[in-house]
Amino acid sequence: MAEVTEGQEVIARVRLTRRPQTAIDVSFESAVPLELAATSVPLRFTAANWNQPQSVSLRSLQDNVRDGDSIVPVRMTTAVAGKPKVQAVRNIWVESDDSAVTGPATPVTATLRGSVFGGGNRGTVAGVFDNATNQGTLTLTLTMPKVRNIRARIITAHYTVDALSGRVVVDRVEGIRASTFRLDATYREVENNRGLFGTVTVLEPQLGQSAIATMTAAALPEAVQNLAVAPTDVGSLLLSWNPPVGGATGYTVTINNGTTTTTSTTTSTSMSFTGLPATVPSYSFTVTASNAAGSGPVATVSFATPEDVASQPLALSVTVGPASGEAVLTWQPPADDGGSDVLSYTVTLYQGKRQQTVTTAATSATFSGLVSGDVPLLFRMRATTFAGNGLPVSLAAANDGTPLPLPPNNPFMGLDGTSTMHANASSSDATIFSGPGTTDLQVKKNLLLNATVPSVLMSENGALVCVGVGTTISTAQTPIVMLISPKTLRRLDYVTLIRPQTGNLAGGLYNYLDHENRLVLVNGDGILQWYSNTYDPVSDTGSLTLVKSVNIGQPMVVGLVPDYEGRIWFATQGSLSTTDAPAVVGYYDPQTQATQTYNLPAGEMVANSISSSPAGVAVATTKGLALFAAGENGAIARLWYQEYQNSGVRKPGQLSPGTGSTPVFFGPTTGYEYLVITDNATAPDTNNVTPAENVNVYSVADGTLVAQTPFLTQSNAGTENAPIAVGNRIFVPSSFGYWYPPPSETGPATPSSAPF
Repeated sequence: MAEVTEGQEVIARVRLTRRPQTAIDVSFESAVPLELAATSVPLRFTAANWNQPQSVSLRSLQDNVRDGDSIVPVRMTTAVAGKPKVQAVRNIWVESDDSAVTGPATPVTATLRGSVFGGGNRGTVAGVFDNATNQGTLTLTLTMPKVRNIRARIITAHYTVDALSGRVVVDRVEGIRASTFRLDATYREVENNRGLFGTVTVLEPQLGQSAIATMTAAALPEAVQNLAVAPTDVGSLLLSWNPPVGGATGYTVTINNGTTTTTSTTTSTSMSFTGLPATVPSYSFTVTASNAAGSGPVATVSFATPEDVASQPLALSVTVGPASGEAVLTWQPPADDGGSDVLSYTVTLYQGKRQQTVTTAATSATFSGLVSGDVPLLFRMRATTFAGNGLPVSLAAANDGTPLPLPPNNPFMGLDGTSTMHANASSSDATIFSGPGTTDLQVKKNLLLNATVPSVLMSENGALVCVGVGTTISTAQTPIVMLISPKTLRRLDYVTLIRPQTGNLAGGLYNYLDHENRLVLVNGDGILQWYSNTYDPVSDTGSLTLVKSVNIGQPMVVGLVPDYEGRIWFATQGSLSTTDAPAVVGYYDPQTQATQTYNLPAGEMVANSISSSPAGVAVATTKGLALFAAGENGAIARLWYQEYQNSGVRKPGQLSPGTGSTPVFFGPTTGYEYLVITDNATAPDTNNVTPAENVNVYSVADGTLVAQTPFLTQSNAGTENAPIAVGNRIFVPSSFGYWYPPPSETGPATPSSAPF
């Protein structure tokens, strides 16, 4: 017989006496887990290790009660591996010696469950014990074959526990004569288990009959405490709790997403869940504590998924220094967290060809190793919540920290300078990224695309996302979306769009990358589409995927831009004829999934892209410039309209008989106080042959023409390019005489040709 003192452990060594033909599992189970714990993991013996001793732990548990020594049976089961019914069972006996250590009980009302066994007797035990009053009740269902009439006999014992010794004193008994019933037991608290342990004796003096059996009645665990759930990352939640009063040996956890319940078990007091879609309205959780006696009450908690991602962080400010080559960016939390706490901020600094990224839970980030000289800084950041990465915000500054007068970044568009043809939503064509400079360039790689590619964009993963028009016989005038490696210029994937109804360049060519790095365009059939890409810079592979489509019912879209509230605005081409369907300005609202339109005057054509700023959306037609916005009820309002000088003819190097400019927002203070276009004037008395275009600057507030100046000279004053504008400076290139593919032009040129 093994012997072990409370609070200590004895290690028994076990081996087989002969080599088995098949693997044998040997397991151990204590009959009184409140007194003695045995190793729960079975020992496996094979033909290779049958005579090599393995260890089993027999641990006497400290119960803080003076209750004397106990002899505890430990059930040893030997079974053929994989065939648990082929087994042999025997008891080994372990003496658990009382340590005489006492201690206070944990205040709790316990629900007790257990059994009666030994000597051919059997039964179940259920009851309660309140150790605040040291009183309780036990109901035993007993079968004792050696005592007459004890067959599934129900006996209820009301008892009191002595506070010092833990001994049970029976106050009264129901279901049997008190003189024939004896309960010798003690109340114990052992690590994560509590309950009664002892013996039950039933006497039948007249017949000389009696029976004694071992009784254990362990307490079911209470409910876990302080159950809580909190987000830790995008789509990730941490469920945590404190153990119940009196402890537990394990926990059963469930998560329900409204349709499916998943169950897990753990011995920890927390559990992480990842990959949870924010599209599920809520997640509900349950945690149930368990021990040797069974499972306790269920505790519940739920997490309502946030309605949206966080809005932009506020009040960005940069300080250069104090250390050399160092800059510190500070900000305030978003005004709207979308319904979930901000977990972190991700800030990227772009400077020249270098970029640094910092992720922090603070509201400041420090960057070091800045390039010296006149190399501007661009900070771009988002707040991250359970719902995902929030709307981005950017701050452009000179290398001394002075903010640059660029238009404010559109939170629904990708990185300024790489996400749209004209650099940003305001079409300023000004960016902190440097151009090729004035030095000689050497072409190191080229790729024949068989396409004219006016739209070359770069997503934040580095991939080139390009939209062009095929130039082969089979693809002529057909727009193509291409994913191109920035390392090898290899075309990784492509999608052929629908050829427009008429032979111009409309249908997907004006497009942009949104804040989720998806290419947004309108196909030639009037379907608004979003394309994601899976480019991996490590493997230099990737593909394009159409992730969303919406029919806006406008097949000839030539301009596309988001406004600063997330609506996607578009303009259709229209016609110069007053009898044809007019051009349309409209928007699709992803929040309401509604489309609104506004008919432009008949005979006015839109031949360029459109631009947005916090003030509204600017659209230039072949006759005038207008600013639009969405009203409170969603209807489109034309805030103002100004006609410009127009000869009514198409100059060589222009696509239409009107302005060749996409309207450009700019300004020295807000970055969008003004709009600039070129008009389509000609010199007086020259029969519309001699160009004499003007650069026109309008006040965004009311459309007033605040400045006008002639553009270049009368020999080359024509352009199909948008002005480049930043602060109080405007740059306008000439495209007079440039040759475009004939299908893209509207009518003959006057004069018919000119040198470029």
